[in-house]
Amino acid sequence: MKLLSIEPTPSPNSMKLNVDERWPSGRRASYTLERRDEAPEPLRGLLGIEGVRGVFRTADFIALDRKPGADWQRILGEARRLFDAAEAEGGGAASGPGGVGGEGEGFGEAHVLVQMYRGIPMQVRVRLGDTEARAALPEQFGAAVREAAGGTMIMERRLEEYGVRYGEPDEIAAEVAQELAAAYTAERLAELVSAAK
Repeated sequence: MKLLSIEPTPSPNSMKLNVDERWPSGRRASYTLERRDEAPEPLRGLLGIEGVRGVFRTADFIALDRKPGADWQRILGEARRLFDAAEAEGGGAASGPGGVGGEGEGFGEAHVLVQMYRGIPMQVRVRLGDTEARAALPEQFGAAVREAAGGTMIMERRLEEYGVRYGEPDEIAAEVAQELAAAYTAERLAELVSAAK
């Protein structure tokens, strides 16, 4: 079985491992640490990774669940090595085109921050280790800030925690920018501008 890619899921404690072997429609299996011995490989190997609490296999992916607070970067690194070793034993290399070799290195806990001015979002920042990605918000946010801005704008703007996400920093920043654009309607921005004056 070859690991094709790793994707975050809406749950901070679950990651989706896309694989090249597809199960028949409707077939699924779920294993926890208590049932580890019943699990076939590579599910048994994944359950052996410290911090993993369960796996779910269906269609063409494996959902990997971690214990809250366990380090995704370490877990995913070990999962990659497990698949690479299995692929090498099978005579192939998982790092070829479409493989994982190096892909997903940025996956881990990325901290999302939103620069705000008097309740109006200005910019999205995502920090993962030493890396920081930024995403600008649509023009209506800049216009709202300019309209509400007083002489103290530079001193009043601040970064607010927006939670933890999983994935590539640039993709997370763009995703959060889209979420903010959808959440802040023109009417809501107008109300914030009015309140900020």
